[in-house]
Amino acid sequence: MTLQPQSWVVVTGGGTGIGRALVHHFSRTHNVLTCGRREIKLRETKSQAMNNPGNIHFCAPIDISKPQDRERLHGCLPQSASVSLLIQNAAIGDPGYVEDTRESMAEHLEDAFRTNVTAPLALVQLFLPNLREYHRKSKQSARVLHLG
Repeated sequence: MTLQPQSWVVVTGGGTGIGRALVHHFSRTHNVLTCGRREIKLRETKSQAMNNPGNIHFCAPIDISKPQDRERLHGCLPQSASVSLLIQNAAIGDPGYVEDTRESMAEHLEDAFRTNVTAPLALVQLFLPNLREYHRKSKQSARVLHLG
């Protein structure tokens, strides 16, 4: 997949692990918008970038399970920006514990569903105009990658 350098890449959960590695990789040739719940981790991601740390832009704190935070993330992108790649990396991966009370287990599962299912769908809908703009400008397909 060849992405146009003028385009943006959006990475959720870019403060640690795979998300951080993806931010560093794509910042070599693209502007990258990333987000996470912990601003300190996003600042580390930016400061540790070997190539073009100026290409890394972040919004924090962002909890993608919250509609107002998803709107805020989208608002951090320049208005006419074309997005070639939306990487959905933020997720809740721990299963919870059987010993938890019914209420806390139910809350955990609801949080996981909002973060892992509802939020990625909502983000695709939110960024769809920017993904379409990339296609219009480049005549190439934009992509959405779900990790988890």
